[in-house]
Amino acid sequence: MAETWARSVQDNPNTPFADYAKSEITKIEAMRTPMELSFTALDGRKVNLAALRGKVVVLDFWGTWCGPCVEEVPFMRKLYATYHDSGLEIVGILTDQLSPEKIAEFLHAHEITWPQYYDGKADAVAKRFSIRAYPTVMALDKRGIMTTYARGEALEAEVKRLLGR
Repeated sequence: MAETWARSVQDNPNTPFADYAKSEITKIEAMRTPMELSFTALDGRKVNLAALRGKVVVLDFWGTWCGPCVEEVPFMRKLYATYHDSGLEIVGILTDQLSPEKIAEFLHAHEITWPQYYDGKADAVAKRFSIRAYPTVMALDKRGIMTTYARGEALEAEVKRLLGR
């Protein structure tokens, strides 16, 4: 039903909902096909979601400027520590305009060890995936297909389900 509505208004120039509808269609389609993203992380690691097939991946769209995002860091560290050896990967998508040095300091101070996308343009990748609020966290199954947007306990429950635990 949501998809039917979104498709009916996405190209209508007389509705204020057209942009929103387009972003909803992007999200709906993301739940049908494996997500594609490759980049060199801030620390130099090569990241390619296609190469992570077979693992559960959490994509975390966040920023150091975002209070709720920073509050979630201890949970994400715990999630990573608990499930990484079972096949979980976390990939951060930073939406910051700080210098790479300042970002690296923040990551070190907060013990964030998983790879981070960062281009200094604030949110180019986030826009590509129609992310409109932060933090936005999505889980990808072992095929690379997004299963849900979730945070906190709901995210952990989905990770456990996807890992078969």
